[in-house]
Amino acid sequence: MNVFEEQFNEAEDIRREFQIGEDELKDAVIYAAVYRYECYEGSAFVLFEKDGKLFSVHGSHCSCYGLEGQWTPEEETWAAILHWLDKGTMFNEFSQEVRDHLRCVAVERIKVD
Repeated sequence: MNVFEEQFNEAEDIRREFQIGEDELKDAVIYAAVYRYECYEGSAFVLFEKDGKLFSVHGSHCSCYGLEGQWTPEEETWAAILHWLDKGTMFNEFSQEVRDHLRCVAVERIKVD
């Protein structure tokens, strides 16, 4: 299952665009990563798990800059992710395939937790 979309094709793309060190995503499981870039403006979202905790990172920019300096992981819960998938619009930028994958993972993880 490819969890990378648009300008992100692998973890190295995330590191390069956010200008973060290798340790930031070392041993992390990336569940979803999208970077939309059009007309010199971009927005990105990354959902990953590291050290047993779930995190999201959001970033955006206009034509003057990129995503650098915006890597600020915020702790998440699978219940919140499931709520966003079912009732929100946060994941509308992702393909239906990635949204379906996230929903399955969220439901399974909520059962385990």
